[in-house]
Amino acid sequence: MPNSNFEFHNDCSNMDINNAIGWSASSLTPDYYNSCVNSGSYNNVPYTWLGYQQDCCGGNGYAGEYVFYVAGGAYDQREYIYTKLTDTLQAGHTYIASMYINSSNYWHNAIVTMGILFTDTATILPTGNTYIIKTIPQVKSNVLLADTANWMLVQDTFIAVGNEVYLTIGNFNSDSTCGMNNTISSQEVYYYIDNVSVYDMATMGIEQLKTKNEQLEIYPNPANKILSIVSSSKTEKITMFDLLGNEILQTQQKEIDVSAFQNGVYFLQIGNSTQKFIVQH
Repeated sequence: MPNSNFEFHNDCSNMDINNAIGWSASSLTPDYYNSCVNSGSYNNVPYTWLGYQQDCCGGNGYAGEYVFYVAGGAYDQREYIYTKLTDTLQAGHTYIASMYINSSNYWHNAIVTMGILFTDTATILPTGNTYIIKTIPQVKSNVLLADTANWMLVQDTFIAVGNEVYLTIGNFNSDSTCGMNNTISSQEVYYYIDNVSVYDMATMGIEQLKTKNEQLEIYPNPANKILSIVSSSKTEKITMFDLLGNEILQTQQKEIDVSAFQNGVYFLQIGNSTQKFIVQH
């Protein structure tokens, strides 16, 4: 998908999300942040107008939007960003979609229901009093997304109906059903968004890196409950990483229970051998 990390831009001195190449606003005025402007600017990375936050993946840019906002007695106000995918989704194919989000440390509040919606038409809301897309996204978080320091992964698999070519990010639940955690008296929830990805599992392939004297095999792949490991490595330590390279597990067991892992892509390393695997429940 184009500009998935929000690195490429037109006028980065302007906070308008439309300045991130390939991205647009579905409603209201979602924001664009980049380190190309100085620290005195509202949309500087990492010194944004809503608090300090580094890029999730070592880059320079990310997006931001209000996902819960009450003002003047008006409820269910949302900002959404959307982009057009490089390829149309294929009917019956299983896809993995993910994004990293971070809660603004200015507002502190959080919700549960951040989602990724795939449609065959652009999700542009008309100007007026309606600022919520009332639908069920294919990918949606089910835990409170309250971390203001670290980036949080929202990721899941889904089966495409076919012809979906637009991706929209935001909160598709009403104020009363989004699990809002009001830690301070304000009525706002704001998230930074980065590293958005969509992969067709049929075309991902399972890449394996081998050294001359080491081999690594894991099965089943995708895994649902138990992941089994066969290795000729003399190194007994097994390490698992998420998509960002964060270490999530160390073990010496050759059978690993992955039933509590979120659906998505992971990496397993023994010695100098690395294998990519998928968890799909």
